[in-house]
Amino acid sequence: MNYIIFGGSGFIGTHLIKLLKQECVKAGDKIYDLDIVMPGEEGVVPGVVEKIEGVEYVRLDVRKEIELNFQPTSNDIIFNLALQCIEHLGIQIMRILKRIYLVQRMLLHLQKKIQHK
Repeated sequence: MNYIIFGGSGFIGTHLIKLLKQECVKAGDKIYDLDIVMPGEEGVVPGVVEKIEGVEYVRLDVRKEIELNFQPTSNDIIFNLALQCIEHLGIQIMRILKRIYLVQRMLLHLQKKIQHK
């Protein structure tokens, strides 16, 4: 089984990798950290985000076409911690929350009008 972590070189990803190695990974399993930055480079937390033995690090940008150097299987587990994807999702969530807020304000306004009649 492969554990494939997009954005695994950050603080959360590094701790996830340590937890997977400690609790889940069995003989023959492989952990792949697919990220635009590698542990130890600028932009990561020094002393916390360091290379972990037994992890294959692959530099890639999730905004571009992805070519893998391994064969994924149907048993693989994928974690997506890539910032670009999370930022995009965050923008979508903010738009939805804004719409909900506007609808709530409109309903409160209508409710006040009805109560005053």
